[in-house]
This record gives sequence, C-alpha cells and structure tokens, in this order.
Amino acid sequence: QPAARDAGCDPAFAYATRRAPFPFRGHFKPSQFTAIEMRRRKGEWNALVDEYIASGVDPRPKHVVEAAAKIAADGGPLFRRCSNHPECPNVEQDAGVPGAEGSGAGGVE
Repeated sequence: QPAARDAGCDPAFAYATRRAPFPFRGHFKPSQFTAIEMRRRKGEWNALVDEYIASGVDPRPKHVVEAAAKIAADGGPLFRRCSNHPECPNVEQDAGVPGAEGSGAGGVE
C-alpha cells in the first residue's frame, strides 16, 4: 500500500475505504443515522481494519494500525491523541455517542 502512504493516507484506512459497503465521509451527523446504524457502520469498518491486520501485509504492531484506522460510532477516530500538548504521547479510546454503546462486529472497546 505504498501509494496510500505517498498520498498521506494510512494504508489500513485506505483498505477499509475501498471495501466498506458505504461511502465514508468522516464524522456522521447525529441527524443522519440512528445510533444502531452508526454502531453497525463502526462494526463493519473496524472488521475491515481487522481483516487488513490479519492479512499480514503491514509490519506495524496491531495497536498502531488500530489507532490509525479504526472509527468510533460517530465516524471519528476510535482512539484520540491527547490534545493538551503537541508532544503528548497519550492515546485514549473514544467514548462514542449516546445510545451507540457496544463495539459491534470488530470493534475494539
């Protein structure tokens, strides 16, 4: 997936984008989908990221790929970097959206 990296896109994210049964356009608007639909999309997307990891084409550790490519129920990143300081190494899991708890298929929670 060197072309994805050259374009500034994580290869695992590019893999999921090409295979997802829905177009991904970033954060979902709360009025756009029900909590159930948001959770379903999260599960489908994250299962594709798991499939990419299982393929063995990426030498990065699993947790690094997950942090780069998995999404939360609202369509944002599942893991968010600390925003207190530009050099902060902390990563936290997104709490998701109200009513969309649970990981769905392939989620990491």
